[in-house]
Amino acid sequence: MTTALPPVLENLASDVADGVTAVPVGDEAEVVVPADWIVTTHEGDAVAVRTPDGVLRAQLEAADEDAAAILSATPGVQGAARTEQLASGMSAMHAGLEDGGYVAVVAGPDGANVRVVIEVRGGDISAYRPAIAHLLEGIRT
Repeated sequence: MTTALPPVLENLASDVADGVTAVPVGDEAEVVVPADWIVTTHEGDAVAVRTPDGVLRAQLEAADEDAAAILSATPGVQGAARTEQLASGMSAMHAGLEDGGYVAVVAGPDGANVRVVIEVRGGDISAYRPAIAHLLEGIRT
């Protein structure tokens, strides 16, 4: 027997981010999720968030490997990875995914890393680039 549940049930176990309070990502990292985004899960080393419109969804996970190893182990990475310095002083290595999504690894000075896998459902990822940047800037290790 299969039971279909409405998507609204996902919201029962969620919180609305205030844009100030940090959410732990593992033991050595945290993220300040942009205001009004939905934090849908927070378990162990992983945090799942989505934009208020539900189109952009991101899974953040603490990782011990270096950024290049994390990206090479991510299925569907497309093209060469790019590295940039974030305004926070952290570095981000990122690449597109075959399914139109995006993967990034935000690395801190102490070697702690956060892998962020982003999917955009029913929208164009380019419209969400500022939102992605805002999310990545909120990560601290």
